[in-house]
This record gives sequence, structure tokens and C-alpha cells, in this order.
Amino acid sequence: MGRTFLAEMGQAAIETFGKFELLECLGESPSARVYKARQAGDGALVALKINKTPMSYAQARLGRYGGEMKIAASLEHPGICHILGSGKEADYAYVVMELLEGETLLHRITHRGPLAPAEAVAIAVQVTEALAYAHQQNVVHRDVKPDNIMLLPDGAAKVLDFGIARRGASAEGSQVVGTPAYMSPEQAQGRAVDDLSDVYATGAVLYHALSGRPPYVGQDVQALLTVVASGRHVPLERAAPGVPKKLARVVEKAMSPVARRYTSATALLNDLRGLGEVSGAPATPRAPAASNDLSVAFIGLAVVAALLALGAVWWAGVFK
Repeated sequence: MGRTFLAEMGQAAIETFGKFELLECLGESPSARVYKARQAGDGALVALKINKTPMSYAQARLGRYGGEMKIAASLEHPGICHILGSGKEADYAYVVMELLEGETLLHRITHRGPLAPAEAVAIAVQVTEALAYAHQQNVVHRDVKPDNIMLLPDGAAKVLDFGIARRGASAEGSQVVGTPAYMSPEQAQGRAVDDLSDVYATGAVLYHALSGRPPYVGQDVQALLTVVASGRHVPLERAAPGVPKKLARVVEKAMSPVARRYTSATALLNDLRGLGEVSGAPATPRAPAASNDLSVAFIGLAVVAALLALGAVWWAGVFK
């Protein structure tokens, strides 16, 4: 790694990182920075996420980082943002992803308010299709949330950031992984997490899209985890009275305790597809509107928000 990256930790200019020419810093979290970068050789433009903290000797020796990236890179689906590669440069881990144009679902809700039922369902169908595919590959995302869903100008939705994904059920013990406002009660309790937790999170995302707010709020992370673990939230029919009852029932079933929840993402997908007569004809997500606000800059390369995942309790497991 060039001196420029090390120097940038002290706010100096940055130009290169290994084989990448760094064109623009798109954003950062406490854990990492994301850059628009040009790859040497083919000159391809990519999104490059670089960890701020050097990998420890133990992390490098155990190869945990590479194993997690292999899981994410193994997924080939039009509804999943493609990981192009990963590695480390002078002990700094990085991930190379396709560079997407669009806005995250969180950005759209924040700037436009609750979505119309038809639009919310159209997005949820695409997200659930991608998750159903991942589950068929025995991969659980574990951090489905509005800022991990990218909405492209052509109406497509893509699921991002499989950085803390696991194969099969994962028993975390006392370690809680994910973003509290959208995680399942069992996830908040530190219990085993499987594909049904992704089903719950999808319901929570749809709840946010339809009501304009997450299903759970808390003064701090611990308070939020406590309320999420209880599974008690304001029913969608009260949070968004205008939502069709049949759609509200689908959301509530997705967010039910495990015994009453959808048994798979495919089961949820089937019910979402059957909502046409309630929510209206499937809608294509609107292209981003013009704005005089500086937030427009986010729309051009909005993959950064999902990559940074600022709300995660344990952000991007590959960079622990």
C-alpha cells in the first residue's frame, strides 16, 4: 500500500491503494472508507471499501476475512450487488464491488416519506426474490435493512452488503450481529439466527417503507435491543392506517414470532406476489427527482451508504 493511504489517516491527500487509483472518497464510517476507484489494467470503475484498522496477525493467519468474502462472492443473482474481489494491502483489508447508480431505500423514504403500497410491494418482491435465492444457497444475510437495498434508475432493486452473512444457522451466544431496528427478536437476544431472521427483517423493512419509520426505536442501542427482543411493536395498521389490510397482514406475519412467521422467504414471496389486487399494479420505483440539496451527490454513487452501514451493532463482520 502506498504512503498516501497511511498519510490520509492524518487527513493528507490520497491517490493510490495497491492496484487502485482512488478517484473520490464516497463516505466513511468509524470502521472503513469507501472510494470510487479505477482498477489498474482494465481501467474498470469500482466501489472500493477499505478497512481503517490493520488486520491483526491472528485474523490474517486464520483467514476469516477471506472465508467470509468467499460466501458473499459466491452469490450470483441480478438482485444482489456483485462482489468483484477482496484482499489486503499492507494489512488493510478491502472489498471490491460493482459501482451502482441510484439511491438506497432509506434515502428514498427519508427524502420522500412513506412509499405507496404498490411501490413498496414491488421493491419487497425483488428483495425477497434475492433473499430466497441466497437461502437456497444456504446463505443468511443477517443485516437486511433499508440502507442495504439499492434502488436503480431502471426500477431494479439490489440487496447489498453480505459482509456479515453466514452459511446456515449461526449461534452467536452473547454476541449480537446486525442492525437493531430491523433484526428479529431471536437475533436481538443473541440466539441462533437462520433464514427466518431475514424474513423478519424483510417485514421490518416493508413496515418502514409503508409507515415512514422503523418498527422499533430506542434512546440507545441497549434500549433498542431490549424492545426488539420483546417483539412488541405498534401494529402497521395503526402506524399507517391507509395501508390495505391484506398487505398489513403480510407484514405482521413476516414479523411474527418464529412459530407464526412465514416458514421461508419463498412463502413470503408468494404472498407478496398475490397482493396485486390490493396494492395496485406493480409499480416501477420512481427515478430520483432533481434537488437543490447537496444530497443529490449521494444518488450518483449511493452504494456507499449500504457499504458503510453506520447503524450496525457490529459493523461489517469482515472488518471486525
